[in-house]
Amino acid sequence: MLLLLLVAVLFSGCLANELEPYNLTAQQMFLANDFNGDGKFERAELDLSFYIYDSEPLDGIISRLEYTSYINKTTPTLYNLSHELYDLYDIDNDNFLEKHDYDAFFKLMDYDENSWISEQEFVHYWGILLESLGHLIDVGGTK
Repeated sequence: MLLLLLVAVLFSGCLANELEPYNLTAQQMFLANDFNGDGKFERAELDLSFYIYDSEPLDGIISRLEYTSYINKTTPTLYNLSHELYDLYDIDNDNFLEKHDYDAFFKLMDYDENSWISEQEFVHYWGILLESLGHLIDVGGTK
């Protein structure tokens, strides 16, 4: 499954042809989202990574439109991928990303269940996810 987020959060600024090799992209995503630089991706950092998509006055709820519009505006080649990621993040399929969705997503990445995600856990999770969804990246620049 998968920030979250990123997401696509996490893909802001990446170009489609720069996503491979996926493990290096995942490592860059980890470094970009480890906001305090302590080598741990913590639950609070997941929230911070999603705030960028919240176009309402930080209501903590991200609609599909908010999420995919931001991705289309910043990185159009990832627009198709953004829909798939949104579906993965939206655990209860209610078309809103909320705290319980983030909690579930975080738990998926936290393989050792120690309440934080190491770089190795993060890169492992995202490397597999990106490889499985790589076909959704629009390398031609059109949707």
